[in-house]
Amino acid sequence: MSTKIKIWGYLRLITIIVVVALYVYHTSRLTLFPVIPSGDDMIFHIYACIYQNFTTYLFLDSQYPNFIHVICHITTGQNILHAILFFKLFNFTVTLLPILLLLYELRSTEPRYAIPLTLAIWLYGVRYLQTLSDGTIFNIFAFAMYISANILLLHRRYFYAGLVSGLALIHYYGIVYIITLIPAVFLIRATRRFILGLLVGLMPSFHKWVYLVFAVLHYGEAVSGVEKLPEWTLQNYLSYAFTPFTYWGEGAFYIYIAIIVILIIRNREITSNNIFLSLSPALSIITALILSTIPLQSVAVVTLIFRVFRFLPLVIILMIILLLQANTYRRYDKIIVLLLVATLIVGITTNLTATPQGLYQIDYNAFYALLSLKQEICDGGVLAVGGTTNYMQIICPDTVFLYPPEILTRMSPYDPQAILMRQVLAQFENGSIHGYRWLVVQEPIPGQWYDPAIIPFVESLEKKMYRLGNITYIIYNSGVPIYIVRIR
Repeated sequence: MSTKIKIWGYLRLITIIVVVALYVYHTSRLTLFPVIPSGDDMIFHIYACIYQNFTTYLFLDSQYPNFIHVICHITTGQNILHAILFFKLFNFTVTLLPILLLLYELRSTEPRYAIPLTLAIWLYGVRYLQTLSDGTIFNIFAFAMYISANILLLHRRYFYAGLVSGLALIHYYGIVYIITLIPAVFLIRATRRFILGLLVGLMPSFHKWVYLVFAVLHYGEAVSGVEKLPEWTLQNYLSYAFTPFTYWGEGAFYIYIAIIVILIIRNREITSNNIFLSLSPALSIITALILSTIPLQSVAVVTLIFRVFRFLPLVIILMIILLLQANTYRRYDKIIVLLLVATLIVGITTNLTATPQGLYQIDYNAFYALLSLKQEICDGGVLAVGGTTNYMQIICPDTVFLYPPEILTRMSPYDPQAILMRQVLAQFENGSIHGYRWLVVQEPIPGQWYDPAIIPFVESLEKKMYRLGNITYIIYNSGVPIYIVRIR
């Protein structure tokens, strides 16, 4: 082996190690380091782990709790701190899994392909980390299982590919990815073993899909939460759901991938097996483009499009990796490699590598202070401001949240929690609260995202809380006071 080949091999290894280190650090920052992993959704997942049991999992007609929540419930013994630790480790592991699988496949790929693709996994994987920052971990879980299924098909582990595909259906959006696998499985003649694995993997979530079918048939459009798409959804989702087409940095990604495809076509012989294996990610890309043309009817449709587009760069990289499995090559094109370097520079200089800050609702000191008050305040009935004090759902599971009317109108009219919230808010507006002993109010933390309706709502509550009771405790959360009011 020549010295030149060895040097390129070392550069490939160093690039992979650096990208792994970057992902490990930022994933740890969003999952392991904070008291509660980043994201609004994590509050509910921890709540479901602690307070919802196997019976709820079997009979509640919702995708949550799922079998991961049940495993958490059994293994943590309903201990709050153990439940948080479970999801810290779960989020960390699940998020890294698809990244490590992609990088593992690049370890033996020729350096002139492996190095730019490895860099692309970091430069163009920022939206993936943003999904982790939001706390939508089961969307990431479904995607991780999809990547795993493709890699297992590549290595002819057809039963296990089907097994992880079935596990991907733990999330409703997983169906979008798994459907794209079926043509590839059929073409590579792995249908029987794949389907068997799929059925085994689907078993823990099968009853959830039955409930979904009945819900859609019974409620129709209302199953998505609202029949008409509200203005806030357009503002908060569409503003960056389609960023692959609107930011120069991510626009450079498509130029970048196009150049790699040209390089493959010029310098490689692509076998039919490579084409079959890359069919699923190709169909996923086509599905994303088709979804973007659907007239926006509901929050569910918009959210689906939003999630699919966030993962699209990694799906494209997966497709390229699967195409690179041929064993022959011809010549080395320096001009194309220079173009690859140029597009990488465009990606770097357009702030594409800015990693998400994270959504953190509470710090360590405030959380442990509230835990110390759990026995005192949870028995008397707790009201809390939704949006800024969602962590109270973990401390006191029966907490009822107060949301401004603007947010309540977006919630499903069939949601029993929303019905209760409207009743309590009506009492609050009348100046008297019955059946509750404590009110928890917190101002928004600077630098964190909140619905625009939350801030004026909290300000109005702060003015009214003095008439409702006495401030018994004040706890500071990232410098912002949490008022615990004992209601008269």
